[in-house]
Amino acid sequence: MRPRHAKSFVSPFFTLVKVLAVVDLCGHIAWTIDFKVPLTPMFAPHFENIGPTYLWSFPLFITYYLEFVHTMLVMMTALNRSTALVFPVTHESLWKKMLKPSIGVSLLLPLCLCFQRLLAPTYTMPFTMGSSNAFVLRSKNPSWYPSGMNALFFALFYIVIGVITVMLNISSCMALTLFKQSKRNNRNNLWQSIQRTEIGLIIVCFGDLVAMIFMIIIQLTLYWLGIRGLYDDPLYDFMYLQIPWVSDLGRFIRPFMLLFMSKTVRDAFLSIFSSAISPDASVHMTGTAVRNNYMSKVSIISSPFINDNKK
Repeated sequence: MRPRHAKSFVSPFFTLVKVLAVVDLCGHIAWTIDFKVPLTPMFAPHFENIGPTYLWSFPLFITYYLEFVHTMLVMMTALNRSTALVFPVTHESLWKKMLKPSIGVSLLLPLCLCFQRLLAPTYTMPFTMGSSNAFVLRSKNPSWYPSGMNALFFALFYIVIGVITVMLNISSCMALTLFKQSKRNNRNNLWQSIQRTEIGLIIVCFGDLVAMIFMIIIQLTLYWLGIRGLYDDPLYDFMYLQIPWVSDLGRFIRPFMLLFMSKTVRDAFLSIFSSAISPDASVHMTGTAVRNNYMSKVSIISSPFINDNKK
């Protein structure tokens, strides 16, 4: 049985989310290969004798490129939510026109910020002086590219896009709360009117803010130490080791929040495992589909404004 609101899952918002999911998965794989594997003693010997070569320039470029793309797509999803509240009637038609340009900008702007990594050979160096069981990939900067600017551009990009994303999330949460407040005669019941949607937006905003602040601090510290040539400073090593897990935090906080907050998502996720072990899998799946159909009628709406007008 197809849920009545299944068309919501092919909307521009869910298209952005699906693109973001692919980018996050590929980005996680890239970070693992380029950052975590060379630092692992089991695999580090395979990276010991990599001299300056362009063969590793593309994988290293992809790692940073997908990180920029992830940040842009997160901002676009926040923009989509905001326009759904500000322009509830024209939101769908507006984003049918904006979808491809927004994805195009999210893919092209990061290319302009890190293309120089494709133009320089990449080599490995010991993570610490004399180390033989931990290495890092590093690209040579082109002669025309200032030293240390990679970390600075990374930090500035996160500051600009991060501030815009957080402001969009806050404005969406405030707009939704004020709308519900205006529909209630008793303002003492305002807290009861704050449902999971508003709480979800607050958590999304907080998660984005924490991940971006951590990355900004890391990149600014690396830039400050790098321009002084303090690559062997313990603080540089410490900050460098924080990059992968902070990046993973920004990627995976959203799926876990959906599982925690949405019963529909939890039912769909758990049905994968329960149907695999249940002897009457077909009956169980049918019941799940019916239950999800009922839940979608309650929880999946394009905008509270449109829903109110239909009433």
